[in-house]
Amino acid sequence: MDEQGAAKAAEPTVEDRARAAEERARALEGRLEIERTARRMGIVDEDAAYRLLDTDRLQWDDAGRPRNVEALLRDLIAERPWLRMEGATASEAAVSPTNPSGGGGRRLTREAIRRMTSDEINAQWDAVVAALRTGI
Repeated sequence: MDEQGAAKAAEPTVEDRARAAEERARALEGRLEIERTARRMGIVDEDAAYRLLDTDRLQWDDAGRPRNVEALLRDLIAERPWLRMEGATASEAAVSPTNPSGGGGRRLTREAIRRMTSDEINAQWDAVVAALRTGI
């Protein structure tokens, strides 16, 4: 076999590249779901949760989405309770630790809620409902 033939044989095929792309997409889908669920559960560092979680234990549904992330994260919190914010609520968990003024530390007023866009209300839904229940 000449050099050109050897180089051609070493190149990945279209199928190899497609398989690699699917594996990268699946890994990314898993990471996003882990981080999203970790945030919702009040885990203070979702990147640490991702790195500590045994991703080989993920189970996938027919659509290619992980389906047992919450159970795996509950197990991880049981092993490492420091990952979870003490007494965290869903609205506190939704606040970015790099942007604490994004809503977690301040109380919402009726006027502030009136000025919010529907997207802002949806993003802070739990905090809005909690504020309205206090009778503001």
